[in-house]
Amino acid sequence: MSRSQLRIYTIEPGRLDAFVQTWSAAVRPLRRRFGFETAAWTVPEEDLFIWLVTYRGEKPFEEADTDYYASPERQGITPDPAQWIVRSETRWLNPVIAAEPAPDRGGSAP
Repeated sequence: MSRSQLRIYTIEPGRLDAFVQTWSAAVRPLRRRFGFETAAWTVPEEDLFIWLVTYRGEKPFEEADTDYYASPERQGITPDPAQWIVRSETRWLNPVIAAEPAPDRGGSAP
């Protein structure tokens, strides 16, 4: 089963570029190796780093996430970009399943 989180990080002023560089070079590829998919955005004028992390593996998301953080590879990331996070928000996301459109009955639209 697929599970996704939206994570919104406020980054220490002046550190957003360093955060993005380290996240892109080390965190993102390691997340992939652990079975996660990611997408990320920034809002520079607010020092925000916003990302979506999805897990589609056999384990529950929480277990895979714990394994990722406990791994020697994650613990060895230097500099650790987490040091620049001053505020963190996390939200679980649920997919929206679109219903099939109703068949056109040939009437005029209102």
